[in-house]
Amino acid sequence: MTGEHYFQPLQASLDDTLWGSRERFLFEPCFGENYLGTVRLRNSDLSLRVYDAEGLAPDLAAIQPRFLFFWVKADSCGNKTDNKVMRPVRVHELFSIWDFEGKLSLRGMSSEQALLLLHRRLQSPPGKISRLLAHYLLKRKAESFSQDVVPPQPPPPAEMSADIPYSPMELAAEVRAEASCADDAEIDLSTWALPGESKKMAAA
Repeated sequence: MTGEHYFQPLQASLDDTLWGSRERFLFEPCFGENYLGTVRLRNSDLSLRVYDAEGLAPDLAAIQPRFLFFWVKADSCGNKTDNKVMRPVRVHELFSIWDFEGKLSLRGMSSEQALLLLHRRLQSPPGKISRLLAHYLLKRKAESFSQDVVPPQPPPPAEMSADIPYSPMELAAEVRAEASCADDAEIDLSTWALPGESKKMAAA
């Protein structure tokens, strides 16, 4: 959000349902800077910068806590004119500017708890940077594992039965089968002849 190489307008993190400030303030334009000017509330000596929502947000980590709730000139769906409204940012918008997270976790929190959580979040890198770094490291680690692991080989194609050699037992059985084949030799059937039966009768 705050980097020139990761450009995203400030309006993307703002709540466009909010209206302009109803407090009386003095706006002093400033030219040649990255902000539009400064705002000073009546009965207050504190001057806060005003940023255009079409540009980038300031670096929240570099802002002093008392200047953290800067002002914005942003779009609002409650504005009936084409002019933008000027208002201070809210705490949930600061969470969104920093790392696009935290808005839902603010439900049920007091303002003191939300400010304490925001202060701790600003002391750590934005969530998108941590996720980007973790994704890069895990991807490199996965690539190193894939180089060490041998990919499984597909099973060999099924062989034809004619290509499978015979075992010694199968060859011996084949020899015995060939030896037992009929050779058209004359067989003496008199062994099974009945008493008093001739060879011709036994062969019949």
